[in-house]
Amino acid sequence: MGNAGRNGGEYYTPRPLIRAIVQVIKPKLGNRIYDGACGSAGFLCESFEYLKSPGNANLPIGVSPSANIGVSPAANREIGAPSLTTKDLKVLQTRTFYGKEKKSLAYVIAIMNMILHGIEAPNIIHTNTLTENLADIQEKDRYDVVLANPPFGGQERKEVQQNFPIRTGETAFLFLQHFIKILKAGGRGGIVIKNTFLSNTDNASVSLRKMLLESCNLHTVLDCPGGTFQGAGVKTVVLLFEKGTKTRKIWFYQLDPGRNLGKTNPLNDDDLAEFVKLQETFANSPKSWTVDAKTIDPATFDLSVKNPNGGEAVAHRSPQEIMDEIAALDAESTEVLESIKGLTHLDSVLTQRAEGWANKRIGEISQHSLGKMLDKAKNRGDLRPYLRNINVRWFTFDLSDLLQMRFLQGEAAKYTAVKGDVLVCEGGYPGRAAIWNEDYPIYFQKALHRVRFHKPEHGKWFVYYLYAQDKSGALRQHFSGTGIQHFTGEGLDRFEIPIPPLPELRRQVARIDELFTETQRLESIYQQKLAALEALKKSLLHQAFSGQL
Repeated sequence: MGNAGRNGGEYYTPRPLIRAIVQVIKPKLGNRIYDGACGSAGFLCESFEYLKSPGNANLPIGVSPSANIGVSPAANREIGAPSLTTKDLKVLQTRTFYGKEKKSLAYVIAIMNMILHGIEAPNIIHTNTLTENLADIQEKDRYDVVLANPPFGGQERKEVQQNFPIRTGETAFLFLQHFIKILKAGGRGGIVIKNTFLSNTDNASVSLRKMLLESCNLHTVLDCPGGTFQGAGVKTVVLLFEKGTKTRKIWFYQLDPGRNLGKTNPLNDDDLAEFVKLQETFANSPKSWTVDAKTIDPATFDLSVKNPNGGEAVAHRSPQEIMDEIAALDAESTEVLESIKGLTHLDSVLTQRAEGWANKRIGEISQHSLGKMLDKAKNRGDLRPYLRNINVRWFTFDLSDLLQMRFLQGEAAKYTAVKGDVLVCEGGYPGRAAIWNEDYPIYFQKALHRVRFHKPEHGKWFVYYLYAQDKSGALRQHFSGTGIQHFTGEGLDRFEIPIPPLPELRRQVARIDELFTETQRLESIYQQKLAALEALKKSLLHQAFSGQL
């Protein structure tokens, strides 16, 4: 089973590593446990074994999860570990384990594997998890525990990447966004991912690390040695986190089994015993250390694993391995450039004319208004988080530093944006805009315009047009003020935008979406190439000074 489907970054997770992750996450009876890239369902099967062992679902403090596996009922009573009732077993069978898998062979193996482990009716769906739009995930869809080893290095279709706030060609990064979104508040996650995630400098990696640290408590990072995944040429880390609170401290553990791992010498449970024991108290040791989140660079959110105890052990890849990576990146960038060649320049896409096009003022095709003025002396009501112009970025929002202001209950309709509304900066960075796509409303202050179009399709077209005008410098002519400039309500009302017929507008928006996806993908490739070139220099120097060159 473990060798099936081994391509495109799909390597089945060693069972000792899965068992260690499960013991750290400590799922409880009644938790809904999910793996959206379940492969052969290893995480779900091992979670089932953990929970069905008497007492693991509700162990006394200080009792090891492995202490009561396979022991007698009398021994279980002695340590205070209750046996499972018939009702408990029914919950485990029907309302605990959920998975999704894209590959047909892996899907069949997952079903068979769960049945062989005693789960008679597996809740496994044969689907591509990434085709689900994150904005459509509701509270009823969320889970208590997410455990997964998502595939890495794959490429999803461009329309799939549109489902995610952080668009990237790296499949594992899309999965991580999905896992964070689908966890309940207070939910726990254990995710295996390439170790380059910790330090890559491309925009997607930086944005995703920022999202993880600010929306979750990333309490543990397990650095796995090379050879953990047989046949895989990359190193991995395990991210262990809880959703709902910011990261304060991160405990790192550098797994070193003291031997080279391989097909005849794989990872075993004893190799991970110290990690599981030390993680309970986040104890520091020669292999483990703690990093305060305040010391993490806010520009890069670099989480590189560097052991401060006994010097840093650097694992140098061979020059040939790095050059092979660069060659693969070259081939990928060529493919992306060919795709971009077929797309028209953004400015011409947005300004060309055809039959049925018409210039329309924003005041004609929408309702727009400013938010509430910040006045602590006059504002009354309940404190609510609100958007400022600093929170609005091009096409997205930075919600990491929302402030609060008092709003009366009757002011909600006037001063909140709902899904589909466009928020445009009045000052600060006049004209910068994004569409609010969350299911919940958000308050906003006077430095922002809320634009609500009569036809929702006009919203994205408008944001793209503002972006094109900003990049060409033409947007400035619509601002008032010589020093500090503003995009006033009057200026916004008079602002004209070329509007094509709806079928043509949808086609043009799809073309621009494709252009943006491909250029972001190209940017990510170039950032990876720069990192690989730096690694190549280090590897060559290491070989030179160790007499291997």
